[in-house]
Order: sequence, then structure tokens, then C-alpha cells
Amino acid sequence: MKTIYSIGRDPSCDIYLHDDNNIISRNHAILKVGKGGKYFIVDQSMNGTYINGIKVSQGVQIPVTRKDVISFAHVAELDWNQIPNSGYVVLKIALISLA
Repeated sequence: MKTIYSIGRDPSCDIYLHDDNNIISRNHAILKVGKGGKYFIVDQSMNGTYINGIKVSQGVQIPVTRKDVISFAHVAELDWNQIPNSGYVVLKIALISLA
């Protein structure tokens, strides 16, 4: 499983965000997948990344969950379906189901 996803309007990004107006940066942000299913977003853009409507500081690793709405320059939102759930979370659910 990947642990770092690049996000932006550059077609080579892991998560490509179409933007004809060039508001989203080519390499807008990265999403890191940590141990235990923890996620972190790092803004690398000129026009900002927002978590639940709040702009985050550039270059700072911010913890996020799959319940958070992550917006890139208020042009596009992260589609969490493009990020696989970590094996830890799936295993935990399977173990709970077996109990």
C-alpha cells in the first residue's frame, strides 16, 4: 500500500485534480498514510488547502480523518474513495465482526 499520495493538477500526481483556471497548484498537497490508519495532509500550494473550511499552514503536517472535508483552493475536494483504507482498519473491522 502507498504511504504518500501527491495531489494536484499535474497529470503525474497520484490524485489528479482537473482545473482549467490553474488555481489548484501543479503539486498542491501530499497526503501521508501513517501507521494504524492515521492520515496527514501537507499543503504545498499558493492558493491554500482547507480542512473543514479552515485554511492550513503551508508545509505543516496536519492530522486528518476520512470524515474531514479537504478542499484544494476551494476548487476541488479530496475524494476519499481514491485512498484505500489501511489494512489495519480493515483487519480491525474483520476482528470485530468475528467476535
